[in-house]
Amino acid sequence: MYSKSNYNKDKKKYPISSINKNLSYNYRSGNTINPVVVRLKYVCSDEYGVPKTKYKVIDSFSDCEAAFDAIMQKKKSIDNQVRINSIVNSKGITFGQLYNRWLQDKTIKPLSPSRIRAYNAAMSHCQSIQNMNIYAINAEIIQKLMDQEYGHEQSKYGSRKNLKTMIKQMYKYAKRNNLYNDSLEFIEDIDIGHNIRSRKHINFSENEIKKLWQHKDRDDVSIVLMMIFSGARPGEFLAVRKTDVDIEKQCFFINSGKNELAQRVVPIPDFMVDFYKKWLNTTGETLIVNKKNNPFNFTGNEHGFLRQVWNPALEAADVYTYRANNGQIENHIPHDVRHTFTTIWRAGDLKESYLYIIQGHATRDTSINTYTHIDPVKLVDEINKLYDYLNLD
Repeated sequence: MYSKSNYNKDKKKYPISSINKNLSYNYRSGNTINPVVVRLKYVCSDEYGVPKTKYKVIDSFSDCEAAFDAIMQKKKSIDNQVRINSIVNSKGITFGQLYNRWLQDKTIKPLSPSRIRAYNAAMSHCQSIQNMNIYAINAEIIQKLMDQEYGHEQSKYGSRKNLKTMIKQMYKYAKRNNLYNDSLEFIEDIDIGHNIRSRKHINFSENEIKKLWQHKDRDDVSIVLMMIFSGARPGEFLAVRKTDVDIEKQCFFINSGKNELAQRVVPIPDFMVDFYKKWLNTTGETLIVNKKNNPFNFTGNEHGFLRQVWNPALEAADVYTYRANNGQIENHIPHDVRHTFTTIWRAGDLKESYLYIIQGHATRDTSINTYTHIDPVKLVDEINKLYDYLNLD
């Protein structure tokens, strides 16, 4: 048996580091046949791009002399491994590592929660390049990814612009922190298409609301009705967690949004309470969940919500399409619910100040902002008037 004392003598007599400075011995006392292990040191980056030293076992041997002779025969191959590892780690980190490091850096101005959600949604479309070295990525690769993930639809202009903005910010960060030394001109070559003027939000008519009400026993229709009578933005409503709902006080809480007033209490009218109770009894963190009891990712990819909820609900109630003022047939979109709430609230001659509170509008009217902490009971009493106004019996 090759003893530890013999090993300590021989490792000086046959210095493995003389073959390559990244090589080292290691003695394993439990291995009686080949106790001498030869390791190759290499450097790799963790998920944040921070270099980490690791060791790769080349082989195990009966003694240091045998190890030295065998490794000498592999010198050329080992030198090549070290050279490749050095090139990889000297030429930057991966796209995914850069993203994590950029978002986690506490020295830069923090992004808003909504911006982080938007960038996370954009990053979810970058699976094919997450493990690519940032030096290997160019305009052609990004363009191909963008076309595959978003297609050429003009309606996806915002998503493509968001992805390009995210990439630009990431590479600027890399440049400032000496993680990337090449030109950033390739980002400007990414074509995101042209924006088209969005159509105005068209509210559901009172007759269309009544049609939806006639199908309120359907789960998908109940969600649409809850959205209409919440006055919230679709993304805000679908992000509400079960813990944000206080069914006893008939209200729920929105914790973030587009402005400081977006954090607010939203009343639940008497005629909607049963819907909320039903969804509170489902499995999942958010109030509204998909068929797999997971949240809907409306901010970055609303297609799942459209397919599972919106389209079938509106088709069942025969309110999916309407004739626009120009005579064209248009489809209702989720953002119409918020406009609908505003319209019926004002048509019902309800208190304007309460409308601002419920919808979290930013306004210069300080007399309205003063009452943002009004008792939810008063809000519930006011919103209940919509039932009689719309004649939902």
